[in-house]
Amino acid sequence: MFEQDQHNPDQSKGENGGRLAIPSIRNFAWHPRPSGVRGNFAARAVLDSMTPEGIGWWLHRANESPKQARTAFEDANDCTLKPMDSLTAYLTMGARYAFVWYWQTGAATGRSYYDRLRRASVPLNTSTAKIEAHLVDVGLLPEEAAGLYKWLGASVVLLLHRDGSRTTANTASSSEKPPANTTKNRL
Repeated sequence: MFEQDQHNPDQSKGENGGRLAIPSIRNFAWHPRPSGVRGNFAARAVLDSMTPEGIGWWLHRANESPKQARTAFEDANDCTLKPMDSLTAYLTMGARYAFVWYWQTGAATGRSYYDRLRRASVPLNTSTAKIEAHLVDVGLLPEEAAGLYKWLGASVVLLLHRDGSRTTANTASSSEKPPANTTKNRL
């Protein structure tokens, strides 16, 4: 969250990024697909309860074991269930979007905050060596910096502010685009 937004009572906890709400494992339970709910799955369990209108799910088909479950995001605002593939894919996509509000859909709801982060971050075309060095400068071990870059790719720059502040002026190129959705499996 940007420092100037921290005390704004008009914004929800997730509206300005950093929102991942994974429930306690003690509350984990599979529930049969409710009648009237579309989708090619037999049961579901909550993965990420961002908001009642936007929930990440574990889903498994009737002929599959729960161990073969895939992730998906249900957006009640437009009645869609978007396949997200594996837990790794779900978390990677979220991290590449800095877990901004409704990052799962790439919708305008979180896009303005994502754009704000991009403008405050180092440029996407910064060399790998400079990015990894900057990550080390802010406290990571060289191996951690290399691993984080390998995992997030160019999106790792969202963690690095242009001048070290959290309130940098908007200076990014409008040609810089968000990361692509790289999910493979479809439900």
